[in-house]
Amino acid sequence: MNDKWFTFMEDDCLFLHRSWTGFGIYEVTFAAKETGFLITSVHVESDPDIYKRDSDMGEREQLREIIAHVAGEPMPPLLPILIQSKPQLEAVLGDITTEKVDAIVTAADTVLLGGGGVDMAIHRAAGPELRSHCRSLDGCALGRAKITPGFRLAAQWVIHTVGPKWQGGSHGEPVLLESCYRECLARADEVGAESVAFPAIATGAHKYPRTAAAKIAISTVRKTPTKVREVRFVCFDVPTLKAYQKAIGEAK
Repeated sequence: MNDKWFTFMEDDCLFLHRSWTGFGIYEVTFAAKETGFLITSVHVESDPDIYKRDSDMGEREQLREIIAHVAGEPMPPLLPILIQSKPQLEAVLGDITTEKVDAIVTAADTVLLGGGGVDMAIHRAAGPELRSHCRSLDGCALGRAKITPGFRLAAQWVIHTVGPKWQGGSHGEPVLLESCYRECLARADEVGAESVAFPAIATGAHKYPRTAAAKIAISTVRKTPTKVREVRFVCFDVPTLKAYQKAIGEAK
């Protein structure tokens, strides 16, 4: 085992890197408790060019022993089920209403009735059933998200999130935008959606600077525990596409 892995701790996170490539494969985050440490999240690199996972149970058991040693107590036998891979990310230029994914995200207003921009386009493509369903949801708070069926869309689900309006960046806009992405992934997990298409939330009428918004989007999606395997950022123009592609490239 020692010739395969290089392990080290930084703050509350255990890192396991392949010793001969240097690539980070596992990240395990702990929280202190009275009897030792509680594992709060586990991430496994899912890029096959970096790490090709196999069915080597011996390696798995050795990895669990390392993690158990840091935790100070035996690992639960169901740990492999709890391990989450980071989603594959891509940015494309296109029409989000035609995306063939499990769920698409719309940048909604607080009443969820199809205000303008991408939200209006999604409501039109989904048909009047979507608006009717949204009337029963009692709106949505800023930074939160709610989920509905996709009705006439190619996607089975629509996740409605309310992004912040840009006011210079000192009124909690970054925190609220991060919350939008975390909430959307949480709603996707609730219905078992494995592929999600996002618009560039808040960069349209809300005027959030696209470069800053892209960095928050990619960073938040990468660090949020989720069962979603594929995240696609569907951009409405070339400058936005370039901003999201650059943010994805810098995050690797």
